[in-house]
Amino acid sequence: MKLKTLAALLCVFIVIVLSGLNAWNIWGDFVEKAISFATTAMLFLVVTALFDVWRGGKNFKVNEIKAIAISFPIITIIEYVYPVIKYSEQKHSGWLYSMSMDLMLAFFVSSVLWGYLKKCQ
Repeated sequence: MKLKTLAALLCVFIVIVLSGLNAWNIWGDFVEKAISFATTAMLFLVVTALFDVWRGGKNFKVNEIKAIAISFPIITIIEYVYPVIKYSEQKHSGWLYSMSMDLMLAFFVSSVLWGYLKKCQ
């Protein structure tokens, strides 16, 4: 097996295993576990994309960076809104503050990725 293929498979394996282990530790239904899995996997992609921007690399295609920049804020919103809707009969204290902080960071990351895309074109 080529070294590049082995490295790619190992990278995908690590992301899936670590995201799966994180999702497995979440108390909730299947949707909450899937959201946790997607959030962790997305975080790996975001960190890799930001590292790519920092180092000026070309590891991602334009459409892949667009997908990361769009889906990161969306998954951040879903991560907070779904439990609030599902457990609406319970009191949710402090979730709005943490969501707004997370969302500001997600939009900042998206703006950095979009700025990189505009600079490259």
